[in-house]
Amino acid sequence: MSANKDSKRSKTDKKKGLSTKKASKPAKTQGVQKVSKPKNADTKKRPAKRKANVIKGKRVQRQYDVVRGVVADYCKRNYGRRCTREESKQIYQALKLRFLDKDRKTKVTLEDIKTDIDKVLAFKDKSSPPETATLPFTYFEVVSRLYDNDGGYFREDDTLIFDLTAIGEGKVKTPYAELPYAYKTDIYERVRGYVLDVKDEGITFSEDKMLFVYDADKSNEEKRIFVWKLSLDAVQDKEQQQTTKEIKEGKEEKERNIEYNKEKAAEEIQEIKEGIKEDSNALAIEQEKTKQKEIEKDIEVQKTRQKELDRQLKLMDLLEKGLITAEQFAQMMSLK
Repeated sequence: MSANKDSKRSKTDKKKGLSTKKASKPAKTQGVQKVSKPKNADTKKRPAKRKANVIKGKRVQRQYDVVRGVVADYCKRNYGRRCTREESKQIYQALKLRFLDKDRKTKVTLEDIKTDIDKVLAFKDKSSPPETATLPFTYFEVVSRLYDNDGGYFREDDTLIFDLTAIGEGKVKTPYAELPYAYKTDIYERVRGYVLDVKDEGITFSEDKMLFVYDADKSNEEKRIFVWKLSLDAVQDKEQQQTTKEIKEGKEEKERNIEYNKEKAAEEIQEIKEGIKEDSNALAIEQEKTKQKEIEKDIEVQKTRQKELDRQLKLMDLLEKGLITAEQFAQMMSLK
């Protein structure tokens, strides 16, 4: 009976819209939200993420990442496979050495490498050097020819030799990786010094014809040794060709001659000075003699005048005493 009553009540409550659920107890702390730390939370501080290169809202890839992607495509096209890590590293280092060093100025940019790496590395792994290295070039084109436009042919540890014996400056030997430094501090200084010396000598000269010629006989491409010999075709008159040593000796000879001439000129000037001094002394003596003679002459004149005055005084005394007549006085005064 009780069960039937409960069911009837339940149905009646549902009809009236009353809930049959029990009311829940009110929370002890209303209005406060309790935050608990997750049980599996890591207590260690997470490292900060590396900041991406951003320019005006655009994400910029690192230079290495850009080149790595380009090298990967290069390997697939040229080798038909992916390059090993070591091969990729070597290619990247070759590109960085030539074009991506911030301390060097080069016309090849990162964009050029991205768009035409096949051209930039056209002679990589070739058996012979490119024409940029084998055709003659001027002494001021050394770096641009061998470093910037070698097509990736040369390797960092290749040995480069520049024969300057034609101008008496011996040979300059350098590893390929140090070519720009060796050129700036050694090769250029020697050749440029010779050029200036030759021009000082007044010899007809054209720097554009002063060329480095690749010496295939002295080079050993298998052992990665490469030799260039400086040519003196810049001097039009072959008889005027001189080495730096000969020019230096000629300068020293000229300097000695100039010094000798200076000493000789000094001696001649001293002789002239002494001659002038002697002549001046002789002239002074003569002038003194002349002056003395004039004084003596004046004395004689004074003496003569004094005698004439004494004679006149005597005649006047005789006239006053009546010892001579006026006619005789006049006659005596007229006598000279």
